[in-house]
Parts: sequence; C-alpha cells; structure tokens
Amino acid sequence: WGRLFARRSQVCAMVLIDQTESGFASALVGFLAPFLNGAPASEESLTKGPGAELAKLSAKLGDAAEAEGALRALVAALGKHTADLPADDMIAAYALMWEVINTHTPADKPALALEFAKQMATCIEAKPEDRPAARLSVLTMLYDRVGKASPPWRYELLLPLVAFATASGQAASLPQPTDLQHWLGAWGCDRAKRLAAYAACADCALKLSGEAAAQHWLLLLLIDMEGASAAELAVLKPRALAALAAALRSPTEFVLDSLAALPAVQQLAADAKHADAHKLLAIFAAGSLAEFDALVKAKPGVLAGLQLEPAAARRKMQLLTLISLARLADGKEIGFDKVGSECDVPADEAEELVLDAIAAGLMDARIDELRRVVRVGRCIHRQFGPAEWRALHDKLGEWKVTMQSMLEVVGTAPVAL
Repeated sequence: WGRLFARRSQVCAMVLIDQTESGFASALVGFLAPFLNGAPASEESLTKGPGAELAKLSAKLGDAAEAEGALRALVAALGKHTADLPADDMIAAYALMWEVINTHTPADKPALALEFAKQMATCIEAKPEDRPAARLSVLTMLYDRVGKASPPWRYELLLPLVAFATASGQAASLPQPTDLQHWLGAWGCDRAKRLAAYAACADCALKLSGEAAAQHWLLLLLIDMEGASAAELAVLKPRALAALAAALRSPTEFVLDSLAALPAVQQLAADAKHADAHKLLAIFAAGSLAEFDALVKAKPGVLAGLQLEPAAARRKMQLLTLISLARLADGKEIGFDKVGSECDVPADEAEELVLDAIAAGLMDARIDELRRVVRVGRCIHRQFGPAEWRALHDKLGEWKVTMQSMLEVVGTAPVAL
C-alpha cells in the first residue's frame, strides 16, 4: 500500500520535494485554473475569471487567520473538478493538494489535515467507475502521506480505500490479514475499529475473490471477540454462521476445533435457529461418520440450510473418520475391512479413500495391496487439547533422551589421527 503510483506520479512526487511552500499552491492553482475558466491553460488563467479567484485564495495561505478557509475552498475546488482532470494530472493534483495542506494547516489545528484528507478520499471514492486505477493511486497516496504525518491516521483512510477496492473490483489492493492485524495494533485501534476493518475486508474479499479469501478475515473478526459480552457476540451471529458454513463447505479445511471453540461460534448452540448447524460443526470437529448420518437423518434440512452438497459433506466426514481411526491405531496396521466398516465404504474402495486422504495432505501412509492393510506414518490432529499436549510432551521427552545418548556416544568416541 502507498506504493501503487504510476511513473509520472513518482516523478511529480520527486519534483514536489524541491518546491517552496508557495510553489506547492501555485502549481495546484496552475492545474485547476484552466478547468475553472473553461479555457486552455495560458498566462491569463491566473489573472482572469475563476482562476484568478483561486490564485487569490492561494495567496491567503500565508495568513494564519485565513489559511483554514483558503484550504477548504481549494479542497472543494479540486473535488469539483476531479472528473475533468486527466488521470496523471489527477494524481499529481491531489499530491500537490496534500503538500499544500501539510504545509499550511494551522499549527494549533493539526487534525484539520486529516479532515481534509478524508474529504479528498470521499471525493475520489464517489466514482469508482471513472478511471479506477488512477483513483486507487490517489487513495493509496493519501493513505501513505497521512501515515507519515501521524501513523494512526491511516485507519481513517483505510476504510475508504477498502470500500473503493470493493466497488471498483481491485482485490489486489487489500493488505494481507496478518499485516493489517499488526497495523491495527500499532495504531492503537479499539475493538470497534478493528471489527469494522476486518468486516470491510471480509466483504471485499468475498465479493471479489470468493469464500476462501473471505474466511481469513472472518476468523480474525471472530477471534477478536474473545471476552466480549453476550450482547456484543449476538451482533456477530450472521458472521459466525457464515464462517461455520464456509469451513464445512471448504474442500481443504479439515481442522475445525479452533473455530468451534470461539465464543462467537459457540453462542449458536443456544440459538434454536442455529443449534443444528452448531451441532454439525461439532461433529465435523471431533465426531464420527455415524453421528453425521444420525444428525442428517434426524434433521434433513441441516445440510441445505448451510448450502452443503450432501455427497461432498459425507465424503469429507469419511476422511475425518479415517483420520480418527488412524490416530487410534497409533502406527499399527489397519485392515481395509476395518477402514470400510468405520468409514462406511465397500472394502474394495478403502484404498481409494486412503489415497484421497494422502492427496489432501491429511496423512502419510504405506499401502500393502496384497495384505490389504495400511500403515499410517503421520496424520493430522482433528483437535489439539490437553491429551495431545501431553502426548507431544512425552515425545519431546523421548527425543531429548535420544539426543543426550547420541551426544554421550559422540563425546566418548576416539578421535582418528
């Protein structure tokens, strides 16, 4: 972000560094005067008609008593004629306007700079169909410049930028979820601001990139609700349900215990309208295929309500049941017949199920087709609770003892000369 400028904009930015304070304002007036006068640019642009009035305004910037009013008038004039400016000139004019604002904002009213920046962003955001790439460059420039003045101000430009990206179809301008999470913390944003940012990014990602991209933002939003009151959580029920449904529909998301443990999701269990959906999530997180079949039989509409395709949902549950079976086997061989009975597939299709699990990255295994057995070397954890932590602790302890023994052997071995 803040680095999406076109080549001409970069050149303009370098030129700005060498200009004087009065030069910023003069250059800006030079951009706008021809449009105000309705005539081609000329020496008379600044001496006759509305252009001359604009020049008089710029002259008032040096007067502390009149600077604020002059700035407001200049920002309004720029906004009024944005659509008339060629794309490159639009970027340069807004860069000039920011330099004028940054240079002439009264010292006792520093927040006026942010107010003017937001006013300019509103103007740019208003027409996403008009040269969207240039307008996005202006917004990213403003986001970058206000951040240099005061980093927390960037939040105020973030939401207009995301809204513009959504309206103009420019998903690539969204930040990475982990980056934004860090920035919001660095800017000192409270929960309400963080939730607004995550929600805006989730909506943008859903519209432009699809459910999987939006899921990252939804999870950040729901995780941020840890410790929230019941009333605060209730507002997010639609978001929690959307995250739940997306997780169950996803062909690559198999570890669901963290999602199921979130308070924003757990609240669905107490809501008669969503209790079945929550129960289904609990089964996918830690239950069996038999439990899945029983729920679907008792509540025929539960899958349709979440827009789940029955065959795909059941296949996913068969894979999860296979994972549970593999963990119980703890490295021992599992017969195809056992896989078939537990996962409700014909024994001659058990190998195909195992291959699907390997292809999905759920396990590593060796298949002995002659003996009709499978030995699982590694598989994912469907859930990671106290028992799993104890098992990890024990394995690390064993590894430590082994390494100590190896070091002792190496330490006592004779050195070859």
